[in-house]
Amino acid sequence: MTQLIHTATGEPWRGESIGSVAYPVKVVRTWSAEKLARIGLEHAPVPVPAPFVPTADDVNAECGRRIYALFPIHKQLNAQARATELLLVGPTNWSEQERAEAAYIQSARDWIKAMREVSDDLAGADGIDPTFGDDKHWPTFPLPTEE
Repeated sequence: MTQLIHTATGEPWRGESIGSVAYPVKVVRTWSAEKLARIGLEHAPVPVPAPFVPTADDVNAECGRRIYALFPIHKQLNAQARATELLLVGPTNWSEQERAEAAYIQSARDWIKAMREVSDDLAGADGIDPTFGDDKHWPTFPLPTEE
């Protein structure tokens, strides 16, 4: 596959006027190399983008995106503050609701730690799997069950 480029600059020609003449793109694409050269254009291969090679930063960004989707920083800070309050009350003095809150906060913390472990494993692999963003690689958050 080829594209038309300006001979002088190497920039792609996108149908803009050359001099004071507007040439129809469909027509110009059919011209011979000699005819194109007279108006300063030439055929050139369309550059093929380099294949995506994921980096540790890509994996870490995906991990962060997934964590912050469920637990944005304000929710994490609120959970941390609530955990501190619960610790001040003391586990032996917790109501049933407070025990449930503590369990939920701990499960959220455990999930975040598991996410970071997966991120470390994926990012540390020799040749990061390009499918690192697929759900199959990441732990799901254990939602509370109704009892």
